[in-house]
Amino acid sequence: MLSRTIRAGTTNLSQQPVVFLRCKAPATSQHVAGPSTSVAHRAFRSLTPLLFPPPSRGGPSFSRGSGPSDASAPPPNPLTLRDAAIPFRTVRLVSSEDNSLGPPTPLRSILRSYDPSTHTLAIVSIPNDSGSDLPIPIVKLLNREEERLKARASEAKARLRRKINAENKEVQVSWSSAEGDLRHKAILAKGILEKGDQVELVFAPRSKEKIDDRRKDEIVASFKDVLDDVGSQWKEDLVNKGTRVCYWAPKASVRSEIRQKVTDAEIEKRSERDKKKEGRRRKEEERRAKAEARSAGQ
Repeated sequence: MLSRTIRAGTTNLSQQPVVFLRCKAPATSQHVAGPSTSVAHRAFRSLTPLLFPPPSRGGPSFSRGSGPSDASAPPPNPLTLRDAAIPFRTVRLVSSEDNSLGPPTPLRSILRSYDPSTHTLAIVSIPNDSGSDLPIPIVKLLNREEERLKARASEAKARLRRKINAENKEVQVSWSSAEGDLRHKAILAKGILEKGDQVELVFAPRSKEKIDDRRKDEIVASFKDVLDDVGSQWKEDLVNKGTRVCYWAPKASVRSEIRQKVTDAEIEKRSERDKKKEGRRRKEEERRAKAEARSAGQ
């Protein structure tokens, strides 16, 4: 007869019950088959979930040949897909000559009609797009070089906006400053305006000093005489006890001049880059021509 003994215990690592199955072979050498074998088999199958618990449902899922799948990742925007990545079989092509809309065409035939090194196929609108009421996606063939030029122009405009974007700076002035210090602070504020930035003049008293209002007006007027050439007050003064804040901004003519200077500098930089690029191209052509001449001489 086939007997079985079950013993349960715990381990220090998992702190879960561990089941040991021990089978005792019959005393005779004759092979035993029948119900007793199936009983042991069923017992082992019933203990399998205890020996090898299934993974939790909240764990990561794996697919064959890949890592964990990220179900929370958002799907890509179809309008950003290009060429063979376009997920539509039939599309309508916009003519590059007169912008007319062509008939429904298989995407495969359009992909075979152009050189992907010089052109790229982009989606203009799709049926799910809120701005389109057409049932078939619309695509357009774009020149890669023209797209690069547009991107460069957009980057140049962004750099220009950042450079001419006015900042707000502050100049602190004490009511009891000497004439030389007041003149220095006024010239400092004028330099800020000449760079196209706004400036806040903060006139404040030192501790326990008293300055009459007439002297304060004289100091503010002296600053106004220096700054009137390049700026103007764009906001009323803020007066709080002994402190006065004056708000100055550069004139439109100053801003226009700064914008022109920045634009000229960007054009000059671009011209220098183009010259260097052209010089490298010519050297490469000369090197190639010399190599071909040596090959022909041999």
